[in-house]
Amino acid sequence: MKKILVKILVLILVVLMWTGIASSELLKWDASTGNVDGYIVYYGTKTGVYPFSEDVGNVLAVGVENQDGALAEHFKLNPGTWYFIVRAYNIAGESGDSNTATLVIEGHVPPDDAYPIKIVVPSTTTITITRSEQPNE
Repeated sequence: MKKILVKILVLILVVLMWTGIASSELLKWDASTGNVDGYIVYYGTKTGVYPFSEDVGNVLAVGVENQDGALAEHFKLNPGTWYFIVRAYNIAGESGDSNTATLVIEGHVPPDDAYPIKIVVPSTTTITITRSEQPNE
């Protein structure tokens, strides 16, 4: 019986909504039923592929109403089209995926490999990064 209850809780989907008020960026969802410890927002630039995630705790929204750019700033997103899903979780595991929400951030769309680069080096190593200026034509 306990296994069935855990499976039911893990399979509960949360409903994801995009609040489309003109100057608002608020990603919100309905509460999942059952014992929920929190929610994880998964996101990426291709629908169905979410290489990034953030445990947002036991809240039902991320972003700020009436503040343009709130989600881009919160998740540190490059310009382009971003896709989001949410999963509820507890000690038994995560729920299934919510509906997908889409956010388009205006501006120059960088190539797929333009995400910030993480470099891990020994603490005794020094790395210098310089910006190369384009020659004037």
